[in-house]
Amino acid sequence: MLKGIRKIEHDLNNRLVDFVIWWSYLNDFRTNVFEKLKKIWLEAYAHILDLYERLKEWYKD
Repeated sequence: MLKGIRKIEHDLNNRLVDFVIWWSYLNDFRTNVFEKLKKIWLEAYAHILDLYERLKEWYKD
């Protein structure tokens, strides 16, 4: 179970790095990149925590 969460977190981190590289190629000069990254990461992290809580409830029953 924990390995699955770590893999998801690792994949998310890789996607965030790709996102930063992609924005740098677009010459955004980091004006909005960090706000967008923060929003994406927080939404993804909240989703992962929600899934983890559901999994704990499922195993509890």
